[in-house]
Amino acid sequence: MAFEITYPVNSVNNGTTYANDAELLLYDANMNFVDSSMVGSPELVTTNNSQGSIGGTVYIKIQRWNGYVDYDLRFWVFSTSSSGTTNQNDIGNPNYDLPDTYNALLNDPFWPTQLNGGAPIYSGISTAELDLNGDNEDWMVFTLNPTEGFALEISYSSFVFVNGSLITNDFSVYIYDTSLNTIDFSTGNNPDYVTTNNSAAGAGGHGISICPDTRNSGFGAYDIEFWTWNVGSGGGGTGKFRHRSSKPMQRCRSNWFR
Repeated sequence: MAFEITYPVNSVNNGTTYANDAELLLYDANMNFVDSSMVGSPELVTTNNSQGSIGGTVYIKIQRWNGYVDYDLRFWVFSTSSSGTTNQNDIGNPNYDLPDTYNALLNDPFWPTQLNGGAPIYSGISTAELDLNGDNEDWMVFTLNPTEGFALEISYSSFVFVNGSLITNDFSVYIYDTSLNTIDFSTGNNPDYVTTNNSAAGAGGHGISICPDTRNSGFGAYDIEFWTWNVGSGGGGTGKFRHRSSKPMQRCRSNWFR
């Protein structure tokens, strides 16, 4: 079992900026120390660092050393004999794996997802997976009106365990136009966010956004969500941004296929 917290580098209170620092500690059922982390966000602790086997109850302590820390907490359970393979149920569809190549995307009957004229839309959060069994990329394609912008974000656990070893996850996400010209990309970040606003041609006018997700290292599930907006509304930003509009956003169906 493993636990992870993430938090901003700095916080502001009463006009003063503080460097945030927290510690994450893990104990077994008898309050024996198992693992700790205080090296900076993200902080990760795992039962793999125990001298013996861990089962039953475990305790987590999160301690503030400095700053005013709002943190996100994740935890996951894993098999110590994991081989790095996953069962694919991408974007909520049983036994479905998102296309692994551009050519496979062209032949997938579920795509493209037609978003034309629906802006503003927020998809909600869905999940998909990349694994060590040849599933290194996930491809999707969305159609839009020329006056609509598009953004997509993925987020995932920073680490994964393979046969008891700690592996760093690193995924990337891209947006291409219909000619496979790069509009935007994000790599080495978590979350990874891309938007048509970063196109030299402007936010609108693309009509089609092709979005592959790529596994650089590690494996596992990732959260994925997208937004559309009318270009004149100024949504999408050029970095980590959530579009806000006075018009309520339409919610896409949970299976993402329209």
